[in-house]
Amino acid sequence: MLKVLLADDDALVRAGLRTILSAADDITVTSEAADGAAAINAVAGHRPDVVLMDIRMPGVDGIDATSAELVANQLIPAQQRHISVLTQLINAVGSA
Repeated sequence: MLKVLLADDDALVRAGLRTILSAADDITVTSEAADGAAAINAVAGHRPDVVLMDIRMPGVDGIDATSAELVANQLIPAQQRHISVLTQLINAVGSA
């Protein structure tokens, strides 16, 4: 079973990801976090296999949480560390 942590400040995004991931028999969402600081605590407490983390969040953002905390404090062991950055840019159209 693959354990996943969802970290995003938008509760609707977390809910959507949870719904999608819950459809897989071999994936379980073990915890959620609304900011980077909560994600760091959740990783320490739940030891997920995968962390899906938003880059832009209030307080500690996803980049700082990943680089400065999770990696530097070795909450994710080196042999298990595979960091991929996926981004999506959404432009507001028609705003005046």
